[in-house]
Amino acid sequence: MLLIFATLLASCSNTRPRYDEVRAEGIEALREVESLIPGVTTARPRPEFKPFGCGPDPLSGAGSDSAFYTGYWEVEVSNELDVPGFIAELPDKLGDGWTTEDLGIAVPFAQVHLVKESPRLSLTVEERERNGKKGIDLLVMSRCGVVTPTPVGLSRSDAPFTHSPRTNSPTTPASPAPISAAGLRFPFTSNE
Repeated sequence: MLLIFATLLASCSNTRPRYDEVRAEGIEALREVESLIPGVTTARPRPEFKPFGCGPDPLSGAGSDSAFYTGYWEVEVSNELDVPGFIAELPDKLGDGWTTEDLGIAVPFAQVHLVKESPRLSLTVEERERNGKKGIDLLVMSRCGVVTPTPVGLSRSDAPFTHSPRTNSPTTPASPAPISAAGLRFPFTSNE
């Protein structure tokens, strides 16, 4: 009986994705969207920060062994690209498995919030302009993944979840980040 219980317990723990897996899923989604943008001149992943925990308090990560990945890329495009038109057509270009979600926040620029059904993640695509250059911002938030402890002998900077490509601070002004003074909800704080 004890052997059956231990086997069931082990199989349950193996069904939760690891943080490095959900991070890879997020980066793949960013690459997928970036590959659909015509006239890309530069795509820049932004610096990556410590993952946000999925525990009872997502801001501190307290009470959880899992975290979600947040990746932020800035994509510069040619001046000829109709950015609002591209963003409006993006859900159709991505096809099945993606849905749009209305965040209920009016913004003065083109924006679409997408949800991928499998693997579960959210992706916000926004029109932007920096230093007179047209661009598109991409912000992805993954489902939760189990963060493996830092192996003995490695510093935190050597831990698996801090290796490049480094992307995102979810606190940038242009991103609908999980941190919100207005009380916005966290889109995925559990494994869905």
